[in-house]
Amino acid sequence: MKKNINPFNNHLKRWSHSLDKEWNKKSQILNYLNTIKNIINNPNYKPVEAQEIIESKWIEIMTEKFQDKKFLLNSHSNKLFKLIIKGNSILNKYYKDKIIKKKFPIIWEELNNIEFIILSFTFAISFYEKFNYTSLMIRIGQNIIYLLYKNSLKGKLNFKGNFLDWKEKLNLNNEKEEFKLGDFFINILSNSPTDLFYRDLIKKEKYDKYEPAILKINEEYLDYIKENIIIHPSSLPMVCKPVTWSCKSFGGFLDNKNKGEGIITGSSMHNHKMENKRPLYNAINYLNSIKFSINNKLLDYLNDEGKYLLDEIKVDDLLQRTITLKIAETYKNIPFYLNTHSDWRGRIYTQSFFISYQAGDLSSAILNFWEGEPLTQTGKYYLYIYGANNHNENDISKSSFSKRIQWVKDNYNKIISLDKEFIKKAENPFIFLSFCLNVKELDNNPNSIIKTPVFLDATCNGIQHLAAILQDIELGSKVNLTSFKEKEAPKDIYSELLDPINKSINKYGEENLSYSILSLVKLNRKIIKQSIMTKVYNVSEYGISLQLKSKLSKISEENCILNKNITKDIKNENIKNFYNLLNIFI
Repeated sequence: MKKNINPFNNHLKRWSHSLDKEWNKKSQILNYLNTIKNIINNPNYKPVEAQEIIESKWIEIMTEKFQDKKFLLNSHSNKLFKLIIKGNSILNKYYKDKIIKKKFPIIWEELNNIEFIILSFTFAISFYEKFNYTSLMIRIGQNIIYLLYKNSLKGKLNFKGNFLDWKEKLNLNNEKEEFKLGDFFINILSNSPTDLFYRDLIKKEKYDKYEPAILKINEEYLDYIKENIIIHPSSLPMVCKPVTWSCKSFGGFLDNKNKGEGIITGSSMHNHKMENKRPLYNAINYLNSIKFSINNKLLDYLNDEGKYLLDEIKVDDLLQRTITLKIAETYKNIPFYLNTHSDWRGRIYTQSFFISYQAGDLSSAILNFWEGEPLTQTGKYYLYIYGANNHNENDISKSSFSKRIQWVKDNYNKIISLDKEFIKKAENPFIFLSFCLNVKELDNNPNSIIKTPVFLDATCNGIQHLAAILQDIELGSKVNLTSFKEKEAPKDIYSELLDPINKSINKYGEENLSYSILSLVKLNRKIIKQSIMTKVYNVSEYGISLQLKSKLSKISEENCILNKNITKDIKNENIKNFYNLLNIFI
């Protein structure tokens, strides 16, 4: 196959030659993360140089290995590698049969490149759990278009303008074309003989609403993927400080100065505008400047005595667990940054997907600040509250601060002895384990440096904002905007709304025989929390219905919404009526 890759710059050439031996030691694609590790730990590179190589050269690095004859010969046992090669063979056939030309007449010749197969695979693996199918395909298409642009600067198209002008000229500046491209390449990886992915069918409800389709990984290949992790660089932390955002420049990833992605993500069809972005720039620039590190104390424990806790992770989360731990091993010796962006509501999210303070239990627990400090009495006070919150035995997180502190003192010996059964019962066992490791260290040395982030959660912050704007003291007191004593339990607006919501639903069932089943409904706090919280964010009725259906599907496990004998009788119309009532009440 003819090579079609850009020449390496001098830095990459020096680095590439030094790693040839490393590549030849193993034929597995797992070397991708080993490669990243070698780049970021190379003393010859400044952090900006290392980040530039990771962002701009990763696809060339991988493509060169797929085109290396020695690598091909040594990879005969790698099934994932074979499937990607088969995907490229399908792409070649589509090229010869002019199928690509029919679908993408202007750029069809440039699309016959294994780079786009690799890119689509890595982006899907990185973000399949984060986006629905349509959003994921659009994002894959956007990345394909940008890579196509970079290749075209020295290719047949030989375009000298900027990326935005290039998209405009080739009519690639709309989401329909982006979706078509992403869908085209993912279908190559989803149909025989590759079958790496499949798409869940769209289910039509009786009231003419559609559930978003999602992409899933074929479980047959999960082990191969876990053993040979290739993920998109945009899902990784940055090894240098993200570029500063301003009214005149694009920030975030280094390559964004060319790519030109705005600070606010989401569909252009939303057509939302923000007149004054300066406060948003300031907030994101500050968050982007925070230096983080891997919680090596926790990582080392999980690799040894703490393996029992990894075994507790659900089967569906095993791939995420594997990737998270591999990335943690990759970044364990260096400081890094978490690049952030905003949605159209002004809510800020980390771009890093697997190591993030906004992700799940393991991802949050494995994250530390780069710099720590000894704890004052106030610091120790809040650390204890945080520990109690994350274990949450008997809903201790809803008790007063003094009771939470006392809970830690009462269980102190279990905490410093790292009692396995005690830790396994925690609501967030990994974060709680990190807390236990810190307390154990403080027990040995009260002046120990603590780097663990301690989060102070808001109480339904949408209502908090409304109460503050309206200066509504009564409403503000219900969401803890007014001061309360240490021995006083914080207010819980979700629990306060629970009884009237249940009564309204029950009353409707009693008054309407067709919906008599609703008279037996008894929701709990976990069920209604999301709908109350997102109502303030203008969630749609359909959005509420999806939230409730997701909760209702887990009745038998933990939620005990209805008597087991009547659970199966809940039909779509009952659910529709239920969320309408909830929507009206709130």
